[in-house]
Amino acid sequence: MGASSMGWAGTPRVFTARECHLESSGRGGKNTSCSGTFVPDGGTLTDGAAVLA
Repeated sequence: MGASSMGWAGTPRVFTARECHLESSGRGGKNTSCSGTFVPDGGTLTDGAAVLA
């Protein structure tokens, strides 16, 4: 579930990356994608499987 679908887009707080890797962008380029834990202000609804791409 994405941050924007949960109303978290632009939500301040902390994202802690567990791992990052390069992915193909589909146009011959590469993007970095990181997965980890996101905790929004207030600490409610922590997402332990958040992805930043």
